[in-house]
Amino acid sequence: MRPNRIAADPRLIAVLGHREATVAVPASVIYQAAGLLFMPPFATAEALTRHGFDTVLRMVPDNAAMASQSAGVAALFGYRRMAVPHARGDDDRELGLLFEDAARRVGIEIVFRGRSLIRTPPMTGPAASSPPAATPMVGRRTRRPPRVAMRSSGWRC
Repeated sequence: MRPNRIAADPRLIAVLGHREATVAVPASVIYQAAGLLFMPPFATAEALTRHGFDTVLRMVPDNAAMASQSAGVAALFGYRRMAVPHARGDDDRELGLLFEDAARRVGIEIVFRGRSLIRTPPMTGPAASSPPAATPMVGRRTRRPPRVAMRSSGWRC
């Protein structure tokens, strides 16, 4: 359902949804204007709450918080060199770039950054509604696997 239609329904007082930040961020403006409480369950983009609306509540940490925590944990475990491949989406790129910044602040060297080279075929049929199987980070078997890689990618239904 479209945010304008939802906001126009006088029976509603709150909205739990939209999955994607690309929909949730613009929808937050519509819901704020309508006075509806808006709680998107999976939107992690920093822009969601940056505007300071009173009726928009974040349900998960934003990308900056997740990147900072992930970099801190990697440093705690002694990782000093990391690869940061990311998917094409804006949220994925944002998380990847924020992770790079946070990793550098804690002394981790980024040895690769950019779009992931992993190709995932489009899913169709009943399997399309379930999460994809784990995607390997290395295309061929080597004697020494990478120490760690941070991959930012979204799961789309």
